[in-house]
Amino acid sequence: MGHCRAREQGFFTYTADMKKKREVSYEEGKGYAEKKGMIFIETSAKTGRHVDEAFYSVAKQIIDKINDDK
Repeated sequence: MGHCRAREQGFFTYTADMKKKREVSYEEGKGYAEKKGMIFIETSAKTGRHVDEAFYSVAKQIIDKINDDK
């Protein structure tokens, strides 16, 4: 799957502003993330779209996991 990164906490596509070069559809990415129990956020490095949301979502999951383990 080109232009994607999968992590334990989330699945992010980096081509939100490159729809013509997309290799993974929004629906396919979202479905994959849901199947794996991950959050799914499309981001754009070019425009900054959803970058903060992606960072804060992962950070919140990490903090929640730390707090759950206490």
